[in-house]
Amino acid sequence: SRSVWLGCLLMVLVPKLLHLDYWPGWIMWFVLVLVLGLGHPVTQDADTPLAGKRRLAAWATVLLFLVTFAPVPFSSVPPKSPLAPSAGPTFSVIYHVPPVRPR
Repeated sequence: SRSVWLGCLLMVLVPKLLHLDYWPGWIMWFVLVLVLGLGHPVTQDADTPLAGKRRLAAWATVLLFLVTFAPVPFSSVPPKSPLAPSAGPTFSVIYHVPPVRPR
């Protein structure tokens, strides 16, 4: 939890020092980890190492986190007015839904 707390702090400080945008949610996570505590509960059996499929599952979990981690979560931006000047080309998508016929 100390690593997560430090990571959240760095996700705000590094972009701020480089004059870049950052996701303000990192501040919320920083405070939340601080409020919940920086310690970690002990495991029931810390002396027995993982073996076989459990070790593979643990490494797969770490790999999945690394592959899917996004420092700035995806966001949705509402479309601009068609009359407003834009920086690039605009595209519109039209979905055709066939009518439902009564039985």
